[in-house]
Amino acid sequence: MQPTRQTRVRTAVLGLMLAVAVIVFGRTTFGTFCIVDGDSMSPTLNPGDVVQAKVLYVITRGDVVTLTDDSGLDAIKRVIGLPDEVVTIYGGEVYVNGRRLLEPYLERDTRTLRNNQKNEPAVVWHLAAGEYFVMGDNRYGSWDSRHYGPIRRSEIHGVVAVAENAPGPVMLETKLPELGERAQHYPERPIPNRDRSLLARRPSRSSL
Repeated sequence: MQPTRQTRVRTAVLGLMLAVAVIVFGRTTFGTFCIVDGDSMSPTLNPGDVVQAKVLYVITRGDVVTLTDDSGLDAIKRVIGLPDEVVTIYGGEVYVNGRRLLEPYLERDTRTLRNNQKNEPAVVWHLAAGEYFVMGDNRYGSWDSRHYGPIRRSEIHGVVAVAENAPGPVMLETKLPELGERAQHYPERPIPNRDRSLLARRPSRSSL
């Protein structure tokens, strides 16, 4: 007996659902493999490094993530600020909700500035719900949220697997000095990033 059209349609739908489930399982379990192109994440990641990015639904401070930047291209950065937090850069240091952030993964004596200029005023970003503040570990050669503002959760694709003993950020008790009118606030996104040398690219064929 020949299968009815309804049976054939049902079989096709089930096959499609199974294929989607296999792809989702593969991406969740094994992730996507990316090739680092550029030194914006040095010394943690260097040009030519192959990294594995897994899909995770909970993003935490210090995670190294793959994302879509403001030009619509793939990049790798580190999560510094979480939704509803206030990120401040002042005196070459990073403060989150008024407390200084210790970042042991940076090169020694690294200063975090917005435009790498001396005597920069304090700059403040107020993150909305679902927004994240990301920066490269190479603070002198990374185009990131300091320039194009926070990114949305939908723009983060995966969390890069790093060594289990890799250092992470630590919130210190050091408080942010009173800034008064010296702070510049950035509630909106500035102009798009066109410096593609700071990006991380994906191979034409991603491995699962």
